[in-house]
Formats: sequence, structure tokens, C-alpha cells
Amino acid sequence: MIAVTGASGYVGAHCVGEAIKQGRKVVALSTQPASKTLSKLPTAARELLTWQFVGDYHALDHAEWVSRLRNVDTIIHCAARVHDANASAEAMHRENVVLTELIANAARDAGVKRFIFLSSAAVYGDHVNALAISIYAQLNWASGYGKSKVEAERILIDRPIKLGDDVHILRPPVVYGAGAPGNMIRLAKLIATLSDKRLPIPFGAIHNRRSMVSIRGLISAIFWCVDRVQRDDTPVSIWHPTDRESISTTAMVNAIARGMKSRSTNMGVPPVLLRAAMIAMGQRRIAQQLLDSWELDASGLREAGFDGFADSEIELELMARSL
Repeated sequence: MIAVTGASGYVGAHCVGEAIKQGRKVVALSTQPASKTLSKLPTAARELLTWQFVGDYHALDHAEWVSRLRNVDTIIHCAARVHDANASAEAMHRENVVLTELIANAARDAGVKRFIFLSSAAVYGDHVNALAISIYAQLNWASGYGKSKVEAERILIDRPIKLGDDVHILRPPVVYGAGAPGNMIRLAKLIATLSDKRLPIPFGAIHNRRSMVSIRGLISAIFWCVDRVQRDDTPVSIWHPTDRESISTTAMVNAIARGMKSRSTNMGVPPVLLRAAMIAMGQRRIAQQLLDSWELDASGLREAGFDGFADSEIELELMARSL
């Protein structure tokens, strides 16, 4: 049996759906009540799913968490406070660090054999790197969110929680897909607006390389970890789930435009002019994300036998068609 925390969040909901699709029993832990759509699930799917509404994860003490995780073989811990400029350091620490320790300790005492933790590539910060970032790179977070994920990871890496000596930490880059929150949808909406007004898209001359991961590829990596047979004595494994290849902003925009059947041309405005304009508008970080290269080294997953990498251009086009 699999337990998923943050089951009503974007990644968590996809984990629950994939577990049911594969015919696995799943306990969905969420701070949101079961939605009405659950009642529309086929009978066989409803029989596999146990939805546990938890108004406040922290309101459950250790014994209650242990009780809820009895008979669970694997826990996929997705619950977190994500990028939030208004969140205090204390809130980030409580939701991303304290909660991880609470659940990890309960999982240990409940006899959970495998703990899969959804961390983030934000642990590396967003500084430009000449080479793809390996899992051994120095952690250099640039946000409170990234710092809290580093501290949560250390709970699992540095402390002997004895979760069957089988912990998997995934550090995904930007996650995109139909219904995904974040900057990818904002970019798609910008392209749609320019297309409606028959204005050119100014991102046709950006030849950078960015790592991203589609929700389909990320879920494939998570469930590969669920089923993986350890071939070594490493108690904690760290993975970089990414798409098959990095992608340039120009190729990214072209794929989204194809999916939308955009009537605009992706015009090649020099990146130096784009950067200056964005900085003048107070969008320095957006300029960095759109214009600079930033890659993760996913060779560890490949060498370990994972073959569920998705193609960015195909997945972006499919995402755009869903808008």
C-alpha cells in the first residue's frame, strides 16, 4: 500500500491517480476534503482509494501518524509549502522541515519500508552554471523555499531514521503540464495574448539550455522509485528527474505556440535587449530564467536503468493544447 501526503496538490494528485491506474491501494492524506469528483470514480477505483482528510498535519501527534501509516509499504511525501513570497521563514520551516521530520519518524515506527521525498532543484539556487549540476554539487539555495528543502533533506540524510534503509530524494526542476501552476502557464498565456493581437513573440533568438520535467516524466520517476530494487547498500538515493534533453527558450516557446496554433511569429529579438527591458521592468529573475542556461545532470537515473524520460517539445505542445 502507498500513502501520499499533499494528495490534493498538483504532484500529489497525479501520484494518487497513477497509483489507482496501476491497481495499487493508496491512502491519500490531504488538508482538503475529498472532492465531489471522487464519487464519480469507477467502483474498482474507489475500492483502491482511502481519502484521509487532515485539517492540519501538525494537529496529529506521533501516535496518530503512526496509526494512519500502519500497513503502508511506501510513503510519497509531497506535502509542502512551495514558493511563496509572503510566507515567513517560520512558516516555511514548519511546513517543509518540521512536518517532514514528523512524518519520517512516524513512518519509521509504523514499519514503512520506503520513503520517497519530493524535494526541489531550488536547493541549488538559480545561479548560472557552466556545467550541468550533479547531485554532488554544493547546495547554494537562493530562497527560503530552497533553504527549507535542504533542511528537510538533512532530516532524511543525516539522522538515522531507519526507514528500512530505503529513502529516495527527488530534486525536480520546473514541473509543467496541463493544470500546472507557475511560470510556464504564465508564459503560455502571454503567447496566447500576443497571438490574439497578432503581435510577434520576442523569444526567437534565445539559444540557452534549460532543464525541466513534465508531470508525466516526474510521475514516472516517482513510481520507478516505488518499485526499484536496491542494487547497492546506499540507504539514501538522490535523483534528478528531468526531461530527456534540455531545451532552449526559443524551442520551448515554439512548442507552446504550435500547441495553441498561434498566429504569431517568434521574432528574434537580441537577448541583450530582452534582458535590459526585463530588468527595467523589475523582472530580473524572470530574465534569468528565460535567457540563461541552467541544467541538471540526470545521468544517475539513466545509469540506474530509468527509461521514462519525456520529450519536452511534445509535452509542452500537449500542455498548450489543454489550455
